Amino acid sequence: MGRIDWIPMADMPERLKDGHDVLFWSDDESVIALWDRFIDGEDDIYEDWATRKGGHLIGATHFAEVNAPGILCAV
Repeated sequence: MGRIDWIPMADMPERLKDGHDVLFWSDDESVIALWDRFIDGEDDIYEDWATRKGGHLIGATHFAEVNAPGILCAV
């Protein structure tokens, strides 16, 4: 079994904000989230990380890329 190489949030590349799943460490647990759009108020649209449950990702300190077995990703 491989270990997860957690990377600090400050080092996240912009290319991961493309809508695919990313693994986060947040509030002492792992969470899968993706970059998504939200509506605030009537017409204000903004982008942020969304969990699979549809909520905002809060308190994330580290991330790791989600990839298929045997495939390495470069940060």
